[in-house]
Amino acid sequence: MTIHPLRSGFLSLVASLFLVSVACAQLPQTRLYSLSRTGCRAGETIEVVITGGDDLEEVDRLQFSHPGITAVQKKTEAGDPVANQFVVTVAENVPVGLYEARCAGLFGMSNPRRFVIGQRTEVLETENNKPDPTEPQVVELNSTINGKMDGGTDVDWYKLTATQGQRIVLDCWAERIDSKLKATLTVYDASGRRPITSARYTPGTDPVLVFDVPANGEYVVKLHDQTFKNGNDYVYRLDVHTGPHIFHAVPPVAKAGTNAPITLWGVNLPGGQQTEQQLNGTKLESLAVSVQVPGETDSLNTIGRVRGVEAGIDAFDYRLDSPQGLSAPIRIGIGRSDVAVEQEPNNEAAAAQKVGVPAEVGGQFASIEDSDLYRFEAKAGEVLTIEVYAQRLGGLADPNLYVDQVVVDAEGKETLKRLATADDDKTYLLQNVFDTRSDDPKYQLTVPADGTYQLTVRDRYWETRGDPSLTYWLSVRKQAHDFRLVAMPAAPTAGQVWPTGLRRGDNFGVNVLAFREDGFEGPIEVRVEGLPEGVVCEGTTISLKENTGLLVFETTEDAKPGSYEVRIVGVAQVDDLEKVRAEAAAVAAVANAEKPLPDLRKALDQQQPKLAEAQQQLQQAEEALAKDAENEGLKKQRDQKKEAVDAAQKVVDEAQQKVAAQEKAIADAKAAQQAAAEARKNGAATITHAARTGTVVWPTANNEPAVSRVAGAFAFSIIPEVAPYQVDLERTKFEANQGRQLLIPVSIARRNEFKAKVQLNAAGMPKAANIDAPNIAIEEGVSDPQTWRLFVKDNAPPGIYSVWLTSQGQVAYSRNPGKAERLKAAHEAVKVRVEAAKTAAAEATKLKTDATNTTAQTQQLLTQAQQKQAEVQKEKQAADQLVAQTQKDKAEADKQLAAAQADAKARAAELAALEEQVKQATTAVEEKTAAQKQAQDALAADPENADLKKAVTDADAALTEATKQLTDVTAKRDAKKTEDTQAQEKSKVAEQAAQTAAAKLTEATKAQEQKGKDLEAATKLVADQTTALEAAKKAQTEAEQKEKAANDSVAAIEKERQAAEKAATDADNAAKPKNINFTPPTAPVVIEVKPAPIKLAATVPNGGAVKRGEQLEVTVKVTRQNGFEGPVNLTFPAPPGVQGMAAAAVVVPADAAEGKIILTAAGDATTGQLANTVIRAEMDFEGKAAVDAPITVNVNE
Repeated sequence: MTIHPLRSGFLSLVASLFLVSVACAQLPQTRLYSLSRTGCRAGETIEVVITGGDDLEEVDRLQFSHPGITAVQKKTEAGDPVANQFVVTVAENVPVGLYEARCAGLFGMSNPRRFVIGQRTEVLETENNKPDPTEPQVVELNSTINGKMDGGTDVDWYKLTATQGQRIVLDCWAERIDSKLKATLTVYDASGRRPITSARYTPGTDPVLVFDVPANGEYVVKLHDQTFKNGNDYVYRLDVHTGPHIFHAVPPVAKAGTNAPITLWGVNLPGGQQTEQQLNGTKLESLAVSVQVPGETDSLNTIGRVRGVEAGIDAFDYRLDSPQGLSAPIRIGIGRSDVAVEQEPNNEAAAAQKVGVPAEVGGQFASIEDSDLYRFEAKAGEVLTIEVYAQRLGGLADPNLYVDQVVVDAEGKETLKRLATADDDKTYLLQNVFDTRSDDPKYQLTVPADGTYQLTVRDRYWETRGDPSLTYWLSVRKQAHDFRLVAMPAAPTAGQVWPTGLRRGDNFGVNVLAFREDGFEGPIEVRVEGLPEGVVCEGTTISLKENTGLLVFETTEDAKPGSYEVRIVGVAQVDDLEKVRAEAAAVAAVANAEKPLPDLRKALDQQQPKLAEAQQQLQQAEEALAKDAENEGLKKQRDQKKEAVDAAQKVVDEAQQKVAAQEKAIADAKAAQQAAAEARKNGAATITHAARTGTVVWPTANNEPAVSRVAGAFAFSIIPEVAPYQVDLERTKFEANQGRQLLIPVSIARRNEFKAKVQLNAAGMPKAANIDAPNIAIEEGVSDPQTWRLFVKDNAPPGIYSVWLTSQGQVAYSRNPGKAERLKAAHEAVKVRVEAAKTAAAEATKLKTDATNTTAQTQQLLTQAQQKQAEVQKEKQAADQLVAQTQKDKAEADKQLAAAQADAKARAAELAALEEQVKQATTAVEEKTAAQKQAQDALAADPENADLKKAVTDADAALTEATKQLTDVTAKRDAKKTEDTQAQEKSKVAEQAAQTAAAKLTEATKAQEQKGKDLEAATKLVADQTTALEAAKKAQTEAEQKEKAANDSVAAIEKERQAAEKAATDADNAAKPKNINFTPPTAPVVIEVKPAPIKLAATVPNGGAVKRGEQLEVTVKVTRQNGFEGPVNLTFPAPPGVQGMAAAAVVVPADAAEGKIILTAAGDATTGQLANTVIRAEMDFEGKAAVDAPITVNVNE
């Protein structure tokens, strides 16, 4: 797997006091909530997106519980990884089933989420979010739809085509794949308005709907959440198929290691028989099969969701194979003995079904008011466990159990004596986290007498409900102690979704929950197998009568980051209960034997003084007789006294015999007790069970407990970063007698300049243990080992107990500072690119400006050329007009010449009158000529002005007209010259005019030719400038495009820079140190408490005050117990950190009850009130034994 470099860090709380902000949080751990796809078929490759989770920084792996399911992170075209997106490939040989997916990244490996390998065509929901079935998605039969509830009150509609007689199963997988969806399914007719059948979620069970198709046609399926909730966490897989589906099996239990006959009840069962039995209106089919049952009785090999309440049983999954595929799995319990099936009728005592012991029975509450009665024979003193499994098998029945003794009188009449009523099991192993409270009853029966006993099993709601799916498993067995374990991560806040993840140099707690069976109360040793190098777990012991314990995984600072799987096992010594009872009877026999001994000894003690008195009187009588040997009276007195002594001696002898006999009886009873104890010890069996793994699916919320289930293998990860501190206990395993002090050095490894105070709170010690386990603290800046003092009180019950310290230190945590640095560098790199892009854009803008200027200049030149062309064009037109005019003038002159010559004589008379007209006409021509020139000059200044053009035209016309009038008048005048006297003159003038006209024509024609050449040149210039303008415009367009591309590049890179800036800022803000409570536990201390041979009490004079150089005499009282009669050795063990205090050992002899020990304070003795001072008594009692008496010692200067 990929190993990340160290990318997160911790800062000193002191050094960063003014840099950090306070946060109520914990160090990050990768957590996975939802995936965009929760399954596919073998042989397929799909894209899967992580759509929900926390602490998903740099997640680059998606791992599955089957090696044939692999994933690689999706990449962009540039080869960059796409966050939280993966391409998943499933090998062809991966079996159909339910697997687990975990993601992994910077903060380790996540918790698991379900992933299904299906067997049908996979279809993706096409969301339209319409509240009515106007556009349902068309689906084919025998397909699986992958969908989710999107925004708003989402309803998903599907349309399918079905054939009359088909039995279509719609199985909505939601809870089984870790979804929050509580689905409701409804089948409608083709209009989507008339409902035909429906099914809805019930707690612990996804809805399954069987649709018996009434007619050929189209039908619409509606799917939604019960309360119309939605989001990425509300995913589902809707199986729409015509394959087999099993609703229940009878019996729901089978004996381990057998081929068990079981009848399946469901639909589309190949070879099945149609029955009249119905479930929710659906007629069921039955099929008898033989099922291979696992040989291990502690197996829980199931793929469905196993909730906390179901985690303590043994069961396996069965799936029926068929040409249409495998059925959904059904859970079958694993029993320890032969299994019987309930036989109806058994509702009445007379028809009660007889079973033996042990008995495993599979039954049903098939109808309303169904009660099932069973009878068995039992012997007095037997202890039987009677248990009903229903909810724990994943069923919906809620059984009640009634236990009765069948009493038969002398006349043979039966009556029932109610011994017990059992209902729900309220055992809650991990409050609000792993809910193990069960609707299933259990009862431990101590048989009061030989005879017959009756069990009544009925559903809590027996008077209002009953259907064949309400199955149960009744177990009646001799008490046999056992247990099952579940291990799950101990989250910083109870009820969180939390994986098992450790930093290097870290401690992490794992809760171990014990399902105790048949009254087992003994300690359970828990250990871990398969730990990788760099990881230590010293194990733990679940204490006597306790149901929970804590395992603590510890990593070294050089532990290798990665993901690992281990096996957690529990080991317990389980007694043979017959031998336990035999030992208890032997203990009672010892007590019974010891009971009369004090009275016998008292009676002996009372007779011995009487014997002594009689003996003294006899001696006195004999002394008197010795002085007077022949005195008959003294002889008689002596004989009487002798008889009294004999009588007293006889009484004493008899009393001594009774005491001796009783002492022998006691000795024999103790020997029998010892033999019974040895027999119990030798008969004890070692039981080992692998722990099941628990995981929180959804956290505690709205006063509702967390949703939890059993997961696959126990997996954990090691995160590359180093933990801020690590607390370690020098020793964790102890054997201690009652009344014993234990001093445990507690060390702390501080890292990354962490200096804050660490509070250490004791946890896990049962109150009934009577062991003092105080809270302690490691003060700010302290790194020296501290002492944790435990004291086993003299009334602590013998047994094995566990206790640990939960630390709490406020650490300044910097979240992924490496990411902040990388993103800062990336931002700086983008800034450089932005500047480079801006420079390129500026250059492109300059080029565009130059091109624009060139275009403008070229346009100006073209305009000038066009103006020149227009001007020349007009001059050419004027030249053309002048030519035309001079041609006309010449023709007219020629005409006038002829007319003048012809008419000169006739017109002479009119000459005088016309002279004035000629003068006026001449003036008019001059005025019109001046006006024409003025108009032409104005037009030349503004060639495109339409009004000026019209003015020129009008001026030309006016001039032409004036000129014409002048010519006419002149002609008339000339004509009027005397025809005779002026004819020659008129002819000469006309001739001259004709010549003039001819000359003008020649000049005009020459000017016309020149203007033609000028126009060609101007036209060519316009064409050249037009071509140049087109080229300039093209260059300008290209420059503008380049400028736009450069500006777009700037905008895109600037946008990228802004995103990089935001990402860098966000990462920098996230990386800013925040004060976070870090709460790793220590490894548990396991204490085996043994009976103490004595009780010890010490009396210290002067309140324990002693000066340096002086002595302190301590009086110690010894009270022997538990049969101990030997000597006691008194010592003074110097506490840690104390010097100059010592005492010579003192022996208290076997016949003494008190001793004195002298403590000497040297001249350099530690001053002040000394901590943890005790007088220790050591002795031989079932091995080495020690008992402590706390004392006060206060050393003064």
